Amino acid sequence: MGTRPFWELKTEKGTIVVRLDPLSAPFTVSSIDSLTRAGLYDDVVFHRVVRNFVAQGGDFDRKDGFGGPDYRIPTEPSFETFERGMAGIASSGTDTEGSQFFFMHRWSPHLDGHYTNFGEVTRGIDVLDNLQVGDRVLEAAIFPE
Repeated sequence: MGTRPFWELKTEKGTIVVRLDPLSAPFTVSSIDSLTRAGLYDDVVFHRVVRNFVAQGGDFDRKDGFGGPDYRIPTEPSFETFERGMAGIASSGTDTEGSQFFFMHRWSPHLDGHYTNFGEVTRGIDVLDNLQVGDRVLEAAIFPE
């Protein structure tokens, strides 16, 4: 996978490309890689879109925002700030992370140090801006550096 792989999400609105950061969030990136290669992010909806905050998806289990894999990964709190375009992993408390991810619409410093920041949108920020609840990831893939 390398030290700076890309995660590509082809959505109904266009393609979002995220540069992953496995050095800062190794458990999270490894999980995303495994789930992506298993095809579990294909046909997953964005179940939560809050304008000027986040677009969230990744619940391949229940598809309503309360599901995920049958395992949990540890919280890997980031020193990076959650500014526009950053990618984070959803959490319901320390060490409860799973498959749900979110992309930031704007800077939200209250998330800093509490959530795992695993990458940054490098292409498709306009796609992120146009996402609505119910829009789907058609296909997800991981590419090396």
